[in-house]
Amino acid sequence: MADHAFSSLSSPRLALRRFRDADLPSFCRYRSDPRVALYQSWTSYSEEEGRRFLAAQATHDPGLEGTWFQMAIERVDTGELIGDCGLHMLHDPPRQVEIGFTLAPEHQGHGYATEAVA
Repeated sequence: MADHAFSSLSSPRLALRRFRDADLPSFCRYRSDPRVALYQSWTSYSEEEGRRFLAAQATHDPGLEGTWFQMAIERVDTGELIGDCGLHMLHDPPRQVEIGFTLAPEHQGHGYATEAVA
């Protein structure tokens, strides 16, 4: 079941939240970094691609089968967007999800992905 009321989740160091328009520059910067794109399905991320992505995510809700719901990962202490975390609700088997995450290289290796997923 979709959660239209979702706004954010938090942990000691992170906030997982819906994307904001102001996230666009940071989002495109880390997604365009070759060290990040190397392990993804894209090679770079233009501003226009970023706009389309953020607009599409604004219409998605967690728990909707067959879709990826991406959440911004923000450091609580700085308010900085450091990456994103996605949930993909599967049709079959039911009630199972795939997770994925993308972090800016300077924020990798600090346990943020583990904390976000937890």
